Amino acid sequence: IHGGCDASDDSPLSSLGFNAVLDLGPETCVLSGSETDQILSDEEMSLGALRYRGGSTPTHLPNPGSLLIDAIPPESCDPDVLDDQHGQPRGGGSPCDIGAVELQASD
Repeated sequence: IHGGCDASDDSPLSSLGFNAVLDLGPETCVLSGSETDQILSDEEMSLGALRYRGGSTPTHLPNPGSLLIDAIPPESCDPDVLDDQHGQPRGGGSPCDIGAVELQASD
């Protein structure tokens, strides 16, 4: 999520948790509704280039060492989301990555 949004208590921008928000100082977007969102710098997010890796839209794959990897505890991984945007498995009893894609051993 990029900065510059209005997420006051009556904002439609609310979180169900475990979102990554780009730290833009005073312009940082803070969503209402969750204590588990993370405000991270570009370096902490450490995302690869936007490109197609399967699925219908391009995505940013987290680089090894990204704070997005395994950031969601297994008990908080959505049991209804079995696959990521590329059709690759998510979690499966292990921590999940924040974002549209789950870093795989083959990545």
